[in-house]
Amino acid sequence: MYNKWLFSRDHMNFAYPLFTSMIHMVMQFLLSGFCLTFLWPSMRPTHLPSTQDYLLKVLPCGIATGLDIGLSNSSLKVISLSFYTMVKSGAPVFVLLFAFLFGLEKPTWKLTFIILLIVSGVLLMVSGETKFNMSGYIEIQTATVLAGFRWSITQILLAKSSLGMTNPLATSLFLSPLMAASLAVASLVGGEDWGKLAKEFGTGGGAGGTLRTVSGGQLAGMLAFGGALAFLMVMAEFQLIRHTSVVTFSVSGVLKEVLTIGISMMVFADGEFTLMKGLGFVLSLVGIGIYNYVRIFGSDEDGISEDDLGDVRRRRRSTDDSNDDGDALLDSDDDNDVVASLYGMDSYASALVGEHGSLDISRHDHNRLSSFEMEVFSNK
Repeated sequence: MYNKWLFSRDHMNFAYPLFTSMIHMVMQFLLSGFCLTFLWPSMRPTHLPSTQDYLLKVLPCGIATGLDIGLSNSSLKVISLSFYTMVKSGAPVFVLLFAFLFGLEKPTWKLTFIILLIVSGVLLMVSGETKFNMSGYIEIQTATVLAGFRWSITQILLAKSSLGMTNPLATSLFLSPLMAASLAVASLVGGEDWGKLAKEFGTGGGAGGTLRTVSGGQLAGMLAFGGALAFLMVMAEFQLIRHTSVVTFSVSGVLKEVLTIGISMMVFADGEFTLMKGLGFVLSLVGIGIYNYVRIFGSDEDGISEDDLGDVRRRRRSTDDSNDDGDALLDSDDDNDVVASLYGMDSYASALVGEHGSLDISRHDHNRLSSFEMEVFSNK
């Protein structure tokens, strides 16, 4: 809502969405560093990624994340918030596709059907948009693809304690500078004139549009407010997963999509909600709901419930270096070991057996566990 208000040509019309996103990333880095230094020093990273891991895992994730956020914000200049939300709701499709590509998930007919269902819904939404803008659609669709890529890479990053990204503050500390750098390059290449912005900052020009009556100090306050809001939102999402469960987060994500569309139509008179668009959105939500159900509750032969997983994850976070075995497997040459070792499966199995007695931890459960951490971020 804040981004739509700030960037839309019909509202504040601030013509620097990529620059704004860069400022937000710089703020996230500073706030993460402050929290790790003064508030929660126990959460400081204890490891640094190797040069190879940095170049092949951390760097691509940071660039993809920055471009995902920047292109998403840029698209809001020309497309409605409701259309933006609908297209972004298709992110689980690309999360799954990249999971297949990276060997984090095994393709099945069931998952293929779910992907086709969500894609069909997105296509109906696009065809039902009455104020379709091709450039805006390309930006938000590219951002959606990048979202799938970056959350699949993030799953791998979070699985390795040797990378030092074992909590949201540490992850933000490592990724935010890369995100800011990629956004700075994209902003300059994309034609955002920083020189003009600097001049208008001091004269109250507000970078043109309806912001020309806003002073430089007020504009700085708006950007700082957005950066703080983005930081708190990211921390809240991680804490929600940390203290509740994936079920709660998934349900909240679907509810967020519905509320965003409803509020945008009331506040911004944001596009006409046609029958075709409505059918497409419902179809996508049904597909996402089926996917969440399949991944969270699984089939009858699954031996681990979501409540068990939540308890195990909380128990695992209280142990020291409990995923070292997972790190060893992740460093091996066997791609299948990557799936089996994500998030320290030996620790999960041990904790579950200690709580419930004998439990069968199958390869299917390994795959289901690894996909949880990927899917929950797709609604962001």
